[in-house]
Amino acid sequence: MSMRKIKIDFKQYLTKQNLVIVGIVFVVIVFVYLVYGGLFSRAKVIEGTSPQYILIYQSLKGSYLKGASNSNKTYKWLKSHDIAVDNKFEYYFDNPMEEEKEDLRYIAGCTVKNKDYERLDFIMNKFSVEIFFPVRAVYIIFPARNQFSKIAGLRVYWKLFRYANKKQYPKNAIIVVTDIEKKQTTYLMPIDPDYNAVGRYY
Repeated sequence: MSMRKIKIDFKQYLTKQNLVIVGIVFVVIVFVYLVYGGLFSRAKVIEGTSPQYILIYQSLKGSYLKGASNSNKTYKWLKSHDIAVDNKFEYYFDNPMEEEKEDLRYIAGCTVKNKDYERLDFIMNKFSVEIFFPVRAVYIIFPARNQFSKIAGLRVYWKLFRYANKKQYPKNAIIVVTDIEKKQTTYLMPIDPDYNAVGRYY
């Protein structure tokens, strides 16, 4: 018994009305994606004392576009060794508008939970380990729900710098800490005039 081939004429579905409907649905989906990623999220500056973090990281140089992928590599290594991770982070030290791409300094990695503190000797065979002690800072908490969140979050940097200018605070490097469970990113700038992130971590 032979099976008859069924031919579908797609042209009959490519009417102007159907194309308009598809276009509207596509626009709505994109809009929802952008809104969910933080398109209209408020970027409120908060002033206070930063949390303390146990930083597990590598010192790196080059394009900041690779920062998140490098922290992901650290995250995968820690998880593969059953080490509990709180956050991913990137700490960018140089202004990309003033330095050549290959000269940009930063560190990227994760913060670990306190219960894994005793395993730091093992971790130090692979990564640098430092404690980010509480410090006076200004910061903004922003959604980290999809890839667009990173693009929408770029305006956070300028808002922190404008706030620091207005308050006449020193403009230090901003550490970007992403809470994996809460799906939110904290952009944090220390405002202590004697704070030297490069000298401590790089």
